[in-house]
Amino acid sequence: MSTPTPPPENPPATGGNPTSPSHITAPAPESGTAGPGGAGRKNNWFKGLPDTVRLFCQLWLAILLLEIVHQVLNVVMSLLDPSALQATARESLSPEQLEQVPGSVVDGVAVASVVLMGLFALVIMGVLAWMMVLVRNRSKHAATARRLLLVFGFYFAFRILIIFMMSPGTSDVPVAFYAVDGSLQIIVGVAAVLSLILSFRPDTLKWTREVGGDGPGDAKGSGRPPRSTRPDNQEK
Repeated sequence: MSTPTPPPENPPATGGNPTSPSHITAPAPESGTAGPGGAGRKNNWFKGLPDTVRLFCQLWLAILLLEIVHQVLNVVMSLLDPSALQATARESLSPEQLEQVPGSVVDGVAVASVVLMGLFALVIMGVLAWMMVLVRNRSKHAATARRLLLVFGFYFAFRILIIFMMSPGTSDVPVAFYAVDGSLQIIVGVAAVLSLILSFRPDTLKWTREVGGDGPGDAKGSGRPPRSTRPDNQEK
């Protein structure tokens, strides 16, 4: 007696609606978009650097950004109440000169001097940013750049003492401006002190080639081989 044959299983459908959920595949993630680990792309500029050098450059980047905000606030506060500058400009002139020069010209020169000082400060910030890039790229001028940043680091650190010894006089500028500006200068000073500590670390001095030996991460950090293996240093 033969056993009944079971019905054949349904074969997988080869057709059907191509737009059905079973036929839709997830799109591949595009390169450069935020994903797992995509947030780290913001720090690619500091990738491959020794930890000491990386923190040194990051501190100086923060110092420059905050110092630019401080300089802009300084110009704004001076323009909100230029009476002190105008009085100083008048005191620098003799009575005969005051009679010959209109008061509006003296006031205009005082305001223009504030704007020019602000622009000059921004130029200095640009030079310091260039020095930081030289250190980050381990340029042949990295040692000179580190020393220049060292000088301004001492200046920013010493400026904290001046802030606590000064008190704003009678002015029409709101006190909130002085509070924000003073806080920015204190933060800049603290960051400058930290950068001074990192500036004297052995890894930083090796990176700028101020002490013997190639710095850590020379080949992989800067994208260049160590100095001992570079073609231009090999004997012919």
